[in-house]
Amino acid sequence: MATLERAFVQSGDEPEFDALAGEFERRGVPVERFLAKRLRRRQVPITARTLVAGSVPVVLAALRQLDREPPPLPDYPACLTHLLRRRVWSSTVEAVRRGVDSPEWRPRFVKPLGAKKRFTGRVVHGPYDLGDLAGVSGKLAVLCSEGVEFASEHRAFVLRGEVVGVRRYAGEGGAEPDPDVVRDAVARWGASGEAPAAYALDVGVLPPGETALVEVNDAYGLGAYDLEPARYADLVAARWLEIVEGG
Repeated sequence: MATLERAFVQSGDEPEFDALAGEFERRGVPVERFLAKRLRRRQVPITARTLVAGSVPVVLAALRQLDREPPPLPDYPACLTHLLRRRVWSSTVEAVRRGVDSPEWRPRFVKPLGAKKRFTGRVVHGPYDLGDLAGVSGKLAVLCSEGVEFASEHRAFVLRGEVVGVRRYAGEGGAEPDPDVVRDAVARWGASGEAPAAYALDVGVLPPGETALVEVNDAYGLGAYDLEPARYADLVAARWLEIVEGG
């Protein structure tokens, strides 16, 4: 953490925020808590050597103040499409709205395409599942995938090509992902030269026991799911410095 002069950590009830603040303080990095409205008003003195941790919109706003924009990560890296185990296609909010009333409609998972999450991904069974899309532009690009039932879902935290922790966030305790499949996926994406310094590989276990890719998430705004604070701080700091300083 010697390259960090200060850590600005968003105030709030999220346990991740408290864990990060405590860990950076333990490492001797001065910590200041802030409210999101202060950052939006440019009242937080951000520099390239002051990390900002918080919600995804807050971190993105901080990066914009430094004239930085995280390069978009693919939800499904091309080298890992063999792990999808389901059909995935691009569409728009308007196409979903039109199609959901069709007798040919089948339940599917719908999520916004790209880093700017305008709504939370969800399985759309019928029109009653479109509430959060009411105020969203029909032109917004989305990703659709065939509905599957995962027995469990897990987040593999990856730092510089190494899996530093795996935590379950949904499903039953008995269904565990295949660690060899996870390690192979991390190695493949790393070899492609497109993987960031830190990210999360979300995987699910299908009822036959197959490990499938759920999605990839950037480390600048991750749920920790009780990952050790030291590991979590390493991930957040590594990704922030990579974006801000290019390494």
